[in-house]
Amino acid sequence: MGKAERDRRHQPTSERINHVQLVVGKGDRMRIDHEGTLLERARMLGEELCSHRATEAGLAALDRLVRIAEERQSPQVRDVADFIAAVWSNKPLPLATLRGLQPEVGDDMLAVLDAFRHARLNLVEQLEGGPLRVKRLLARWSQPGPEPAFQTITLAGPSTGAGMRSFPPGCPQTCTPQLWESPYAG
Repeated sequence: MGKAERDRRHQPTSERINHVQLVVGKGDRMRIDHEGTLLERARMLGEELCSHRATEAGLAALDRLVRIAEERQSPQVRDVADFIAAVWSNKPLPLATLRGLQPEVGDDMLAVLDAFRHARLNLVEQLEGGPLRVKRLLARWSQPGPEPAFQTITLAGPSTGAGMRSFPPGCPQTCTPQLWESPYAG
């Protein structure tokens, strides 16, 4: 289902919201509360629009994350693959996975989580290539593959400072860090 189809599915929900009426009172004293009806319609429409925006933003973000995992060029590719597996298969994901990421990758992960919270559809099924694309990606990550482009080394001591740094494989510890240094380490 493409964006146009999702927009088309959004329209009937908006129409149902326009037919909502808030009724107050009991028995013979029942009446339509026009002011309450308008407020309830505004609340429901706000929720629907928020859900629609979050779903579209999350789908775009999930597509970018899947591309990152497929290309295997980013130092956070393992975290991205674990995140995709967690969203698709309802597997647990340590919150620490969301730390130390490149800002764009972290923002995409949060956008996917927001879409997961609001969406009324399966996000993976809406991707180009759908579940088959994600299955192939996760199967590739479950098998031993080529060495990653970066490895994380924990450094400690007064001369190096405590923290985690990523270096290209085979690089001595005197190389310039490529990824990040944790202010929370040691």
